[in-house]
Amino acid sequence: MKKHKVELSELHVSLLINKVDLYIRLTRSQLFKDLNLDLTGDQFRTLYILQQEDNINQSELAQIMLKDRPNITRLVSSLEDKGLISRKIGSENNRLSKKLFITEDGRIMVEKILPLVRKCNNEMTAGINDEQMDTIKTALKIICNNMEKSIKLQI
Repeated sequence: MKKHKVELSELHVSLLINKVDLYIRLTRSQLFKDLNLDLTGDQFRTLYILQQEDNINQSELAQIMLKDRPNITRLVSSLEDKGLISRKIGSENNRLSKKLFITEDGRIMVEKILPLVRKCNNEMTAGINDEQMDTIKTALKIICNNMEKSIKLQI
């Protein structure tokens, strides 16, 4: 890669976070392409979330993923069309709501991909010891908390 005048260490933390996020997205996209999977990073993330905690509604999923309703609706519809999730009508506080569930095919997909995603994560964090990783996580949580206080997300 070409060396630029601005060194990575000189960039503002927000630019570093953005760059890391982009690399993660590109790496996952390439992984899914190499496996001939018709799946995006957000679709995998949705499946992973529902594998951990299904029986949630689209609004809850939107809050977890920090996505607006139109994006969540498209994401859910796409996964439902692929047979990886299903929507079932439930009632909550005397209101009907659609609950999301991962299907058996969705679970199989996550189980197939998850070890490869973990391998990518391990490669990404190679050379970072546990103490450094804890420090990174703590700092990122503080940044997230600060941002949550200063922004009103329309989800």
